[in-house]
Amino acid sequence: MLLYPDALREKDGLRLAAALREGREGVLRKALADASPADAAAEWVVLDTALTTLGPATTRPERGGRPTIKARTATDLTFRSGQDADGWYIRVQGPQIDQATMDGALRELQRILKSR
Repeated sequence: MLLYPDALREKDGLRLAAALREGREGVLRKALADASPADAAAEWVVLDTALTTLGPATTRPERGGRPTIKARTATDLTFRSGQDADGWYIRVQGPQIDQATMDGALRELQRILKSR
């Protein structure tokens, strides 16, 4: 059990949450039980050491996440791409986008990908 949970930075809390989602609570619980941190900084050293021994969290594309690319053009178009449970996606937004424009863009994308 954390003695100083309010002292965790958001980034550290997310790292801790990722380890817990992977079922690593036993390792973290043991690390905290074996130590007697005097303050929040000492508690984080114990957790950081335990998390480092676990290695990086595995990526789970089905959970979605932040888009990998976001670009805005001079013509006020926004492009985003990412990956979710159904595969890759590209999102295009802008005032001049209509069905005909998207149909042409998809044909061009197919042409590019087929040539690879």
